[in-house]
Amino acid sequence: LEEAQIRGMSTGLITNVQMAHATPAAFAAHVENRDMMTEIAEQILASGVDVLLGGGEDDFIPLSENGCYAQNGHRTDGRNLLNEAIDLGYTYVCDESTFNNVDPSVTQRLIGLFADEGMPRPYSPTLEEMTRKAIAILSKNPDGFFLMIEGGQIDWASHSNDAENVISDVIDLDEALAVAMAYAADQSN
Repeated sequence: LEEAQIRGMSTGLITNVQMAHATPAAFAAHVENRDMMTEIAEQILASGVDVLLGGGEDDFIPLSENGCYAQNGHRTDGRNLLNEAIDLGYTYVCDESTFNNVDPSVTQRLIGLFADEGMPRPYSPTLEEMTRKAIAILSKNPDGFFLMIEGGQIDWASHSNDAENVISDVIDLDEALAVAMAYAADQSN
């Protein structure tokens, strides 16, 4: 992601687990331990990723606030990273309705956190919908873009030997990747 940004590319991270979880963190943060999720959230915002879509609102808000969802935040430093993101020019959404109303033709930066922690099933929006919106925003950059798409709950369902949700989540990821592959197939570069 950092190399893409150095090259002037737009960047995005999509997941159905917490935005500050291990895989997104590997692309936009530098911490000693994957459990340092409030630090990861801070570094992800500071990294300037253009599109952030997933779960994990709690890592972005202080203990005294509950944001769009029932649980209070996890931040002990009192910072509300979502307010900071808005101040940095991000459009913030936290439900499918406001997500659907985002106009990619005028939106430059988008942060959508759709749960306190990992997104609940059925995912709303889906990985496919998030991928479609992210590509519409990121592809406006003539220098190209980097987009990481993760179906993180495949792993969670596998740990639980939950075959039904593993299959459902693999299909969800496959549908998202079909959107990305169709976009790539239509590009000359």
